[in-house]
Amino acid sequence: MRTNSNFLLLMLLLFGCGKDSNDNSCQEDGPINIRIHNLSAYEVIDFNYDNIQTFNSILPGETTEYMQLENANDVPWHLGMVVNGNNISTQLIDNLGLNALKEGCYTYLHYVVEYGEGEIWTGGKVYNNNELVDFNPINNDCVELEKSDCNSESNKTNVRLKNSTAFDFCNVEMKINTQENAIFGNLASGEITCYISFESLKQYPLQCKFTLADEDFIIENPTYHERLEDLSVGFYTYNLTIINPITKLGEIQMSNE
Repeated sequence: MRTNSNFLLLMLLLFGCGKDSNDNSCQEDGPINIRIHNLSAYEVIDFNYDNIQTFNSILPGETTEYMQLENANDVPWHLGMVVNGNNISTQLIDNLGLNALKEGCYTYLHYVVEYGEGEIWTGGKVYNNNELVDFNPINNDCVELEKSDCNSESNKTNVRLKNSTAFDFCNVEMKINTQENAIFGNLASGEITCYISFESLKQYPLQCKFTLADEDFIIENPTYHERLEDLSVGFYTYNLTIINPITKLGEIQMSNE
């Protein structure tokens, strides 16, 4: 789902490399130094980068130490890992559209997307540390709004929300369709809400709003939403993810659960 320009500007500030962004262990005039920053709510195990180095475990929101590479592109050739019990491996066919990295300090922003019926997809891109800004995404003075009541009904469409990012959200509100809203409240990293039933439900909500680090965010695409067909009666999960904090930004995927 596309996001507005304010969301873009905020994301540029938001998702830096955590507390290690000014780590002196990497010198700008040294070789190519790359570290991994896990943007997702999933622990990534046995993360292998370009068949060069393996990290045993990268926790949600964690940034690894640097690894040194003689040659590298802004997208890795190969990734291997275990996420949520799934063995995942990706391999690029060619280098079309890739940019070769020069000497310097870089961070690979890694994300995990859950979609379909529990399917896991991973990806990311390498960014020069100078493009990233330190930010501590903590919600100060977050007063939770009164949440919508849990009320699943077997003869209606029911949806819950999962926070698939490494960050805690304050007061997540959704406009499910033009008539129905839901307040899911504060949602910690990896947390799943209860189900709420609706008369009408689509693959994406009409709008999603939340607060992160005292800034208001919004994800919406009403034109696309109106073109979607209504879902059949059942139970569904909206997965709120952060795909790429610099380019693609916010995303909501649905799974049948």
